[in-house]
Amino acid sequence: MLLWLKDHPPENRIQLFFTEGLFGGGLARVPFDGILIQLDSDILGDDGFGAYVKGKFDYTVADPPAAEQRAKEVRHILSHAARFEEMTQADVARHVLAPAVESTETWCVAAFSPNGSDFESLSGQVLVDEFMDALLRSESKPLSLRPYAKANKTPSRRLSFCEAFAPQSGRVLAGCPRFREAHDQLHSLAQSIAESGQD
Repeated sequence: MLLWLKDHPPENRIQLFFTEGLFGGGLARVPFDGILIQLDSDILGDDGFGAYVKGKFDYTVADPPAAEQRAKEVRHILSHAARFEEMTQADVARHVLAPAVESTETWCVAAFSPNGSDFESLSGQVLVDEFMDALLRSESKPLSLRPYAKANKTPSRRLSFCEAFAPQSGRVLAGCPRFREAHDQLHSLAQSIAESGQD
């Protein structure tokens, strides 16, 4: 995502995606209403990521411990990489930043769990174990002995899980405040676009 932002500076991004739309040639160009930019916060402590951000964007990455601060740091990185300071407020509002604390596996665990919790406090091995238990239970498979070596990221399994638990998005909204913030921003953007279309 950061490389994409670097390859599409503000003027290019606004022209290509908000004015002309993505598709050209024989297809009608349809401008985007907005761009959702997602990044996991578990990358903050990675030395390679820190070196990349410093080298490409001249930004020193922090690795705070608290979920709210981690999300805030991801927002700072993304807004810096997107060069929001060069854009109008209207164009900035069309960029929805969605930091996942600690990763999108957090959202999966929240969608699967009927009991509310502070899911953004899960991290490291605990998050991997909770996610893998949820994934295996969703597939009616026996649980493996914890700890799991890693979170399974097979796209087809993730897609099946997400399709099955999409109706439980309310659980994610309730248990993941940073997810709710991105959801609310998307909702406000959609309302604004709908209202402007009625004029």
